Amino acid sequence: MPITFNGVGANWPTSEQLRKDLAERDVPLMLSFSRGKDALAAWLAMLDSGIKPQNIHPIYYELVPGLKFTKESVEYYEDVFKTKVTTFPHPAMYRMWNAGVYQPIDRTWIIEASHMPEPSFEDMQQMYREDHDLPDDTLICTGVRAADSIARRTFIKKTGPLTTSKNRLAIIWDWTRGECYDRIAAEGIDLPPDYEWFLRPHPRTGKLVKNSGRTFDGLAAQFLVPLREHAPEDFATILEWFPLVELDLIRNEQR
Repeated sequence: MPITFNGVGANWPTSEQLRKDLAERDVPLMLSFSRGKDALAAWLAMLDSGIKPQNIHPIYYELVPGLKFTKESVEYYEDVFKTKVTTFPHPAMYRMWNAGVYQPIDRTWIIEASHMPEPSFEDMQQMYREDHDLPDDTLICTGVRAADSIARRTFIKKTGPLTTSKNRLAIIWDWTRGECYDRIAAEGIDLPPDYEWFLRPHPRTGKLVKNSGRTFDGLAAQFLVPLREHAPEDFATILEWFPLVELDLIRNEQR
C-alpha cells in the first residue's frame, strides 16, 4: 500500500492522481532513468496510468564513459520498453575531472588547460528539451520516494512531490520499496547486474541482504571491488579515466 501522511503533507495528491492527471493532459515527460528499481517502477507506473509511451523521454546519466555493463543494461531496457534512452555524461563526471580526482600529476595541467564546463542536471535537461522541441516547462520525473529515507520523507512531507523551480516531479513518491520490486517482478523485467554485484552485507552476520543491491554510482570501494571481480574489463576502463582510483581500495584495505 502507498504511504500516507498525517498533518503536514496530508494535502499532497497521491502519485496515482498525479500520473492520471498527466495522462489526461497528454503532455511529454522526461524521466530520470538510473536503471535502478525506483526508475523502472516509475516508468511502469507511468504506463499503467495511461501515459503514452511516446510521451516518456528517459535520460540516463553516465558516470564513467565506455562501461560495457551499463551500455548493455541500457540497451536491454530500450528493448523492453521499445523506447530510446538518451545517455548524457553525469554532472559529477565533470566535477571529478576538474577537481583532479584520482588523476596523476602529469594529467592535471591538461585538465586545467581544458577549462571543462560543469553543467548541472537542469542544464542537461534543458538541452534535451531544446533538442527535442519540448516545452520549457516539461517535467523531469524521478523515482524518488518518501519511504526511501528519513531525509526524503521529511523533504517530500514539507514541500510535496513537485519542485516547481526545477520542473521536477517525484512520480511514485508514495510507493514503498516492496511495491517497486513487486511491480517489476510482475512484468518479468530483470534488474541490472549491479543489483547482484552490490548487495549489502548484514552488519552482524556478514551475509548478503536480499534486495539490498543498487546501481553503480560512485568511485568507492563498495563498487570497485565487485566490479573488479565481476566486470574486469569495465574496471580497466575506470582505471583509464581515473588511474589512481585503486587508492580508495588501499584506503579501505581492499587490495
